[in-house]
Amino acid sequence: WDVQLARWFDENIPPIERIRTYAQPSRRQAATPEIARPRYVWPDEETAQRGTLAIVVAPAANLTTKLLAEIMGAISGYILSRNIPRVRLLISAGELKDFGMVTTEELTQRMSGPLFAPRTVASIQPALDTIEQSRDVAEDSPVLIVTGLPCDRIKTARTHAFLIPEGGRLPYKSEAPLIEVSESGETE
Repeated sequence: WDVQLARWFDENIPPIERIRTYAQPSRRQAATPEIARPRYVWPDEETAQRGTLAIVVAPAANLTTKLLAEIMGAISGYILSRNIPRVRLLISAGELKDFGMVTTEELTQRMSGPLFAPRTVASIQPALDTIEQSRDVAEDSPVLIVTGLPCDRIKTARTHAFLIPEGGRLPYKSEAPLIEVSESGETE
């Protein structure tokens, strides 16, 4: 499942990389201004925002705390490897909790410990509606949906993928990638 998640990140989320520029010469260049010396800068906020994503966590009874911790650890690793400063986090449990834009450190803190009471059916559509109405997530940003099953039918034009417990199936047909996550065995 980790490889499938890596492929999804590679296909849908470009890494934020430093840009080579000649715009502002360094102090060293004052002595010889005719020699161009490039430097690297991070992109502006608008460009960086295009590289973000939204994460919707909709827990159900079969999504254990241990499995959720493994999923969030893997997602955090991919976010850090792409230099993404913040992601949009929403938890759709008994009620919708919108944490807004959070850093990777905050993402792992928010997901540690019991945050929510799982439902029998995960409700995802209210969280997707919130993302569609928000201004801090770009229109072409993908959504990663972490859910236990069963879940409600969703409608969104955004690129999205489902992370579900192993052996689960969506109760409806979807073109979105379905990544089945299994708990890693303990090694001693």
